[in-house]
Amino acid sequence: MPNSGNARPLDLLRREPEPEPAFTLVLLDVLFCDNEQDPQILDRYFSRFEHTMASLQAQEVPEDAELLVTIQISADKRPWIDRVVALLKESPASIRSRIRLFEYEHPAEGYEGGDPERLDWVKKPNLHSPHREQMFRDTHRDLRVDRYRRVIRVGLDDDDIWMPWQTATICAIASAARLDPLVEHDGVLALGMVDTLVGYAGENGIDVDSAQLKRSLTGEKFHVIDDPESVESIAAYSPSAVPERIDTEFHERFARRGIGLYAAGGYTPGFVYMRWGQNLSRQGKEYLEMKRFGRVHVDGPADVARISHGDVPRDGLRLWFGVPGAAVPLKVSVRRLGNDVKVESNLAFQQGKNLKIAYYLMRGAERLETRWYSPDPEAEFKDVPAGVSVRAYLRAADGTITRAESEKV
Repeated sequence: MPNSGNARPLDLLRREPEPEPAFTLVLLDVLFCDNEQDPQILDRYFSRFEHTMASLQAQEVPEDAELLVTIQISADKRPWIDRVVALLKESPASIRSRIRLFEYEHPAEGYEGGDPERLDWVKKPNLHSPHREQMFRDTHRDLRVDRYRRVIRVGLDDDDIWMPWQTATICAIASAARLDPLVEHDGVLALGMVDTLVGYAGENGIDVDSAQLKRSLTGEKFHVIDDPESVESIAAYSPSAVPERIDTEFHERFARRGIGLYAAGGYTPGFVYMRWGQNLSRQGKEYLEMKRFGRVHVDGPADVARISHGDVPRDGLRLWFGVPGAAVPLKVSVRRLGNDVKVESNLAFQQGKNLKIAYYLMRGAERLETRWYSPDPEAEFKDVPAGVSVRAYLRAADGTITRAESEKV
């Protein structure tokens, strides 16, 4: 287990007097290089971590929320601890955002359990159970979580980036999940966001792809715990325990444990999964893409978090929740671009093979135009009058037809 000794969280952004607690507390833990010992590797990762830190210092936190970021770093990394402290002291003050540094010690006898053949275990034992639970207890042992109505537990890898709106997006998704009829669970939720930004670093800058992935990654998967009682009561709800793959099998497995597991999409992505070219995992993530929204190019890593909210390509659908592979209602969404109307559906989340969809442009009961059956979830109508809607017809291989209609636009 991690041994914190007499170490205590160093809170460099605490403001006195403290404000009254908000409705939601977002707990974000970032573990820097855990059991890595090579100074050259640590230097390389710290150069990336500086961009992670800058993005966390620029978070826009909603009025009814607080963000508590804890940087966890082992005491043997003194040169990098000093550099983290220097970065934190340069951080602007924020009444709703705090960043703390927590030092811990590796056990002299090493870490028990796990698979010594797995590089991820050797390098990051404190991201695995039971060490991650003990790390959380040590890190937050003095925190009064019972002062809040809701706690959101989320993590972030030490070389990835949060866009300034990511905290607000997570809070909004947590609130919307409690109201969505497809989220049939009143207890703890495990939510995985699947609309993601992937940053590919190259010699000529960084290409940032906006896409919907088949996986939810660290930095966008989290637990939502309402009416928390104590740190101990929420220690088991590690964001690392939320699976990357959200499907019917994991949904049912989590339900047996009293947790509601759902995917979420239809928002402006705010998590950037950085591909630096020398990571432990595969560099390219195109194989995980279900749908590509677009690409933005920037000159360097410092420019990634400066991409504006409006410039991020995104899914045109409204916020949705579901379990890919499970039956979900057909939804069709429309948006007007001048005189044209763009149509999108959640065809990718419908069950069945050889599914095709048709779109009718409707003005009341009058059909103005048609896009005939195809496997394309998107369509576009040109020179469209005001006050129209789009009716979608989903056809399965057996001839079964499912219908849905959009709002008027």
